[in-house]
Amino acid sequence: ASNILIVNGVGANGSSAFYARQDHVHPQQLTYDGNVTATKFIKTGGLATEILCANGDTTTIDSKLSRQYNSGTGGYIRLCVFPAGTSIGAPYIQFQVQCNTNAMQTIDLVPNYSVNGISALYGVFTAPSYVQTIMNVYYGVDQLLHTHTGTGSQAIYSVWIHMMSGSGNATVTVSKQGIYWSQRVTEILTQDIVSSITGSQTQIPMTFNLGTGGIIGDILQNRKQQQ
Repeated sequence: ASNILIVNGVGANGSSAFYARQDHVHPQQLTYDGNVTATKFIKTGGLATEILCANGDTTTIDSKLSRQYNSGTGGYIRLCVFPAGTSIGAPYIQFQVQCNTNAMQTIDLVPNYSVNGISALYGVFTAPSYVQTIMNVYYGVDQLLHTHTGTGSQAIYSVWIHMMSGSGNATVTVSKQGIYWSQRVTEILTQDIVSSITGSQTQIPMTFNLGTGGIIGDILQNRKQQQ
């Protein structure tokens, strides 16, 4: 009878009538259910300028983190989470959103951290290049908002955008991120689009282009045509 070596388990004390050959080979355990701790993980052929992804792929440090969403029926996309913190230090992150109209929108986010926790979230949220004559957004993101749980030093802010129905496939990309306090920006683009969100919501106003080709230019052009 053959006796197979135990791959992973608890050994038993005592004596045994079996012994191992001098050329025996221990089986490998290739699947782990739980946390794995090591001083380093090395992929054959990997470079110092590459990052090892969870699925075994590699990407370069210069590559932008992005994700595509199907927003045909609209919905909410979570951009990131600002965790609880009790010291001064403001991270910065910028997202770009592009949908089927090729209308690029930019979102800049800076939370205000203090010794008492997060007190506010500041943002600059641009309108798409194409808006209706009544100054409504035609396709793309029409709302930037944040929800929060906890208060004071336990406050956690989650940042969301609302995609309008009919926007089709939308690509959200991290276009810039500050090097300071980057650990205070977590769960970046980790969640799929959802139809609704719960909790207290605070909306950040949209910024329209008031210059040439923007709202003021459109108003002047429309008034000129009416004369």
